[in-house]
Amino acid sequence: MNHRMVAISMRMLRSLKGRAGRGFTLVELLVVISLFVLILAIGVPAFAALLRSTERASAESSLSIGVRAARDIAQRGEGTDGALVFTFENGVARLIPCVFVTQVQDIAADGFTLVNRDVFVPHPLYKAAQMPRGWAVRGYAAPGTIDNEWYSEDAAYGLDVAGGAVAAERQRGNWVFPQTGLYDVEATMDGSKSGDSKSLRHTFMLRFSAQTGTLYTSPAPALVIIQRPSDKGRPTASTEYWKRVDKSDDLRRWVLRVSGDSNLTLAERVELIGERSADTVLAKNVSQLALTDESRMVQDLNGSGAFPGTVLNRDTQSLYLPYSQTSKVPTMVGNSTAMAEAVNRVIENRGLTDASFKPQTQVFIVNPLRGRLVEVNQ
Repeated sequence: MNHRMVAISMRMLRSLKGRAGRGFTLVELLVVISLFVLILAIGVPAFAALLRSTERASAESSLSIGVRAARDIAQRGEGTDGALVFTFENGVARLIPCVFVTQVQDIAADGFTLVNRDVFVPHPLYKAAQMPRGWAVRGYAAPGTIDNEWYSEDAAYGLDVAGGAVAAERQRGNWVFPQTGLYDVEATMDGSKSGDSKSLRHTFMLRFSAQTGTLYTSPAPALVIIQRPSDKGRPTASTEYWKRVDKSDDLRRWVLRVSGDSNLTLAERVELIGERSADTVLAKNVSQLALTDESRMVQDLNGSGAFPGTVLNRDTQSLYLPYSQTSKVPTMVGNSTAMAEAVNRVIENRGLTDASFKPQTQVFIVNPLRGRLVEVNQ
């Protein structure tokens, strides 16, 4: 039908061309304009749907490629685990294939307890996959996995409770968003408050065991070296220049040097590769993922009645506000706690006022033995 309308319009234009010498009547101009408007009305939505379909296919492909790359790293025979780490910064999601390097001693969130943490770096032979702008991946944090370290500074999931009690928001399952870009990029040490040992940069990973390639299920968080994009506060003296991760051309070697240098104090080492270093991200293992177009997520939150009035933040291209020197903690648009639960309900398609609602989010579980993505029908 579209081709027929175009043909009719072209015939009319050719017939009118011969009459250009005497001009066009108002009726003739209106007819031609109306036909073109009709063609645009039909063609633009079709083009938008095609673009949307292409972006979704690209996002799915990036996710599948990233998972295969991380599992391949684990099975390469180097005897090290591989992991796919998820980030979201400046409106763009990146899926980074990483490799385990070593284990380091770190200071826990309480500020004095010593803990051992695994350290990962991006694998130099595997390129990070980038999703179309505005697309993101969320990870499912099972009940109780959000604790006083991982995602602890996000009010959406409950803050610390006196007496060791677990906040109600942490007792449920949550679909967490990569909080890798909501921090002060010019600060050498991360953390919400002066003297606080907690990090603001949190995310999740798919970790695969060395050689077997099976999904790693330990709840212990790991550190991932993802350097901040600033040289402010970094050493300038020639004798300390080696400490600059932003100048390293071999991150694995850099981590091994920092972790094995006996001349560094624990405090100095923690500042470089500890949880509170602004060049690290704290990541836990997950086994379920949700692929979302953030603009469509906003439509779903409004259309389903889960959180009417939701607006996408244009600065972050997400449901989070930009980092603020005032609050110094990740903050969602609207009421953080209510918004987080609304996102959970939309992704899981539960407890919504519109019974006919169909979420536009794709949910995947990872086969623990083969590492393959299996889409879950909602």
